[in-house]
Amino acid sequence: MPKKLASQPYKEHLAFERLMLLIATLLKHPGIGSPDLMDSRNDLHHDALATVQKTLQQLATELRIELPAGYPAVSTLRKDLETLRHYTILDQRMYRWGYYLGTGALSSAELKVAFNALASLAQYQGDAQVRRIYETLSKRLRGLDMELKGDFFLAWQN
Repeated sequence: MPKKLASQPYKEHLAFERLMLLIATLLKHPGIGSPDLMDSRNDLHHDALATVQKTLQQLATELRIELPAGYPAVSTLRKDLETLRHYTILDQRMYRWGYYLGTGALSSAELKVAFNALASLAQYQGDAQVRRIYETLSKRLRGLDMELKGDFFLAWQN
């Protein structure tokens, strides 16, 4: 007999939009919630989810998605993060240095620096493994290069 599907809390449109906004926030702001990225205050503790909440609300405004005032609550975001962990979108670990999805731990600018370093290794050290990784990564990043109008690969084009 097939297993009965458990009811999930994203049947409502607003809850689904909230989850999609959370995923988009984590994608667009890798490392969000990190104490390094927060305002430089002398607080010993920081509230990573308050930063996620504020950024999610800003993204909703940019996308012209109307959310109720103060929505979503930090406790709701905590539950949403558990849902993302359940579906292995987030790993089952502590995110003390900010939230990011999968291997998307770098911003576009940071990725460009890391990519340029990899390109330099591939070109000047002749390491076959590094060259293969560079070729694979450059294929995967072609879309980003097109989005940046050819600026991403500018320094390393042959």
